[in-house]
Amino acid sequence: MDQSCIITWKRWMSVRSWVLRYTRLMVRRLYLNVAVVRSSHRWSPPSLFWIDKMTTTILNPLEAFAVLEDDEQATYVDVRAVAEFAVRHPKAANVINIPFVFFHPTTKEIHPNASFLLVVNDVFQKSARIILGADGGTRAVDATKTLLDDGFTNVSAMSQGHQGWEQFNFPTTADNRPGVSYVSLLTPAKRRKK
Repeated sequence: MDQSCIITWKRWMSVRSWVLRYTRLMVRRLYLNVAVVRSSHRWSPPSLFWIDKMTTTILNPLEAFAVLEDDEQATYVDVRAVAEFAVRHPKAANVINIPFVFFHPTTKEIHPNASFLLVVNDVFQKSARIILGADGGTRAVDATKTLLDDGFTNVSAMSQGHQGWEQFNFPTTADNRPGVSYVSLLTPAKRRKK
């Protein structure tokens, strides 16, 4: 083979590998940004749920982590049940548990948390930066809609939930101390309501 052909072939392989790397990077960025497209119906990978409010913002775990790291006032509200939260949840400066629904222990029936709005209104002002997360289903999105309907203005849901958080190897904890646990937030809220 001619020497010039070998050099051309090596250049081609070098350019080809660079193009492939760049393409993979762009596809990944596109995949991660699909969830924040501003339209009336949005899809959040991989949960496959639709959002019908234009004001609902869906953050992927990378964006949620960045917001929680950069904004000291931002709070991650885990809307999973108390037992799910106690096992493991995202670790950040401000993380609390306020379940959106409860599951019956034997029948697994879903029961809405009647005190959800009471506790959220007791803990936060209407303009507070809140990121809601659950397990990758629709609980976080449903809770976000509820808060938006109640007048909260800076609320987001995290797509992919706790599993997505762990996939990126972000820190997790089982910390359930007072000020973080649901019971420690519910009791004062109910006392102030009286």
